[in-house]
Amino acid sequence: VGDPMQSIYRFRQADVNLFIDTCKVARLASVPLEVLQLTTNFRTQAGVVDWLNDTLEHMRAEPECPFSQVPKVISARPKTRAHAVKQYGFVADDDVAEANQVVAIVRQTQIDNPEHTIGVLVRGRRHLGSISEALVAAGILVRATDIERLGEQPIIQDLVALTRALLHPADRTAWIGVLRAPWCGLSLESLSVLFENSFESTIWQRLIAVFETAEILPIERDLLTQFSRIISIAQRNVGREPFVSLLERTWIALGGPEAYGERSLIHAERYFELLNGHVRPNNLLTAKRLDELLDRQYVAPPPDADSKVEIMTIHHAKGLEFDVVILPGLGRVPPPDRPRLLAWERHVQETRSSLLFAPIPEVGSKGDRIHAYLHSVERKALKDEDYRLLYVALTRTRESLHLIATVKPGKVESLGSHRPRSFLGMLSNINNGGWNFSDETGSINSVLGEKSTDIRQQLRRPCLVHRKGDGTNPYAGRDNTLVAPTAVEFEWASPIAKHIGTVTHSLLHQICMEGLSQWDVAKVHNAKPYIHGRLRSLGVGQSGLREAQDRIITAVVSTLQSTRGRWILDDQHTNAKSEYALTSVVDCVAKNAIIDRTFVDENGIRWIIDFKTGAHTGGSKGAFVSSEVARYRPQLDGYADLLHAWGNHPIALGLFFPLLGEWREWLYPGSIR
Repeated sequence: VGDPMQSIYRFRQADVNLFIDTCKVARLASVPLEVLQLTTNFRTQAGVVDWLNDTLEHMRAEPECPFSQVPKVISARPKTRAHAVKQYGFVADDDVAEANQVVAIVRQTQIDNPEHTIGVLVRGRRHLGSISEALVAAGILVRATDIERLGEQPIIQDLVALTRALLHPADRTAWIGVLRAPWCGLSLESLSVLFENSFESTIWQRLIAVFETAEILPIERDLLTQFSRIISIAQRNVGREPFVSLLERTWIALGGPEAYGERSLIHAERYFELLNGHVRPNNLLTAKRLDELLDRQYVAPPPDADSKVEIMTIHHAKGLEFDVVILPGLGRVPPPDRPRLLAWERHVQETRSSLLFAPIPEVGSKGDRIHAYLHSVERKALKDEDYRLLYVALTRTRESLHLIATVKPGKVESLGSHRPRSFLGMLSNINNGGWNFSDETGSINSVLGEKSTDIRQQLRRPCLVHRKGDGTNPYAGRDNTLVAPTAVEFEWASPIAKHIGTVTHSLLHQICMEGLSQWDVAKVHNAKPYIHGRLRSLGVGQSGLREAQDRIITAVVSTLQSTRGRWILDDQHTNAKSEYALTSVVDCVAKNAIIDRTFVDENGIRWIIDFKTGAHTGGSKGAFVSSEVARYRPQLDGYADLLHAWGNHPIALGLFFPLLGEWREWLYPGSIR
């Protein structure tokens, strides 16, 4: 059983002609075959099937189109909507309009049919553009399959830089990356002052020699003092102990885990696991080996069982189906194919097979006729595969299909010819395929905000507020050993209580991102698969799983049903932020804080609120809440120190206990005048 129109793996040497030739001769070796052509589609509703039949009928007229072998099919399902296939065309120099359109389609689908699955299919990872970023920014849960490369994640790039710097002191690029990472965060100006035109020594040697007297900001000098101490300890231990454990402790001592979100820490754990499996005592770990190690490693999809939106390449979507399929980037073309060192073509006959081959021609020469012939055969085969790939993409949907394309200004009149290998070029040969292109040049949806020309710098350069502490350093011990920082949040709680808090916080954050109106008690209960998956991924055993899940649901439902809880989660507040990450410097050490919820109310008061999911067992509930306030008040006052330095709003602080129905608030002393 097979569909030759779904043969899309020529890059793996798959040859669709083997299947076609077998059907023609109706024989497999000595076994006679009867060829049966299936013409009923049980997946897709009739509206999409009718459009597909009409489209293929027009495309069959093209001499290069392989669709002549595709019969018309009938749908076993009736038409479920009037406009099953929609096309969106934009004239622009970027893909922002496409990203906005994808977000709009997903949102409308989730409103009209919340249970529908949505597949965003792209020809290649580079065709995603801003789509993944836009969906995340819009608060839409997304599963991405083999889309995001592990080595392209900021936390991994920083860890790779630290790895290379510790192993190779003369690696200037790695050392500059380490100094720009969040645990140090030197500005470009300071890097220029310290290292520009100084090639007579390594970055580390130069840093030790001049940073105390260089003309850099005092806060950066303080950072470098602590950074230098930790790195000095690490360098003395390279080669004396297992490298991966030394790398991890150094990273923790620098404050690395505190500089990234929870999901990023999963990437870091995977990086350390990869290193553990490949680092050997007598095997030098070079920059090239690191690149090879991370090549073809992708970010694993989060365990969000409730997510109905998936992003993947068309190749990964083969064999899958979705209620709604979105195909963006139809105006893009794949990268040109690299010339093969040896071109060949196999000719199979009944009694024997032969091989025709020719080497790659010399640079500047046209090559011989054999190579020219083989090259033309390969181009035709790749063109046929492009059509088959488009066919696979168009046939993944059950209910509706959305086609999105962008063309450059001035190219609308020649859609079918200016990019023949693009899917738009294939579709637009049908009287422009019904495309109506609107000028979206410069249109940027508020979901994406202003386009940044230096995203990486924003990621790497945190806003630092220098605060004075008690003069102690919690990260580096006095005996030249590295000590991991301790957490304040759950140091008193059991592991299960900690995980209950983690998952509860993530759900409350999701409510804030999606909007309070989008959540009710039923939706919380529908999130049980997600809660179960998160708890299991955090290591909660079967014995405590049910109780932990019930406590999380109770905490979130109580928040939604509480007047105070709904006020906290209300998305109409000014300057509202959830899980708001900040960085400060205390005694030369970068400290990172994450505020559960902050906003400015109608009276102009800035609120800083923490959710506490502790359960009261025995004794006085009032005494328990009072002890929790005493425990966490210094932490919230510290958050207020940071925000007070950046704004003039009076500040109030609060602790909300969803499982207890309790609320405590107080004014920040620094804002009382």
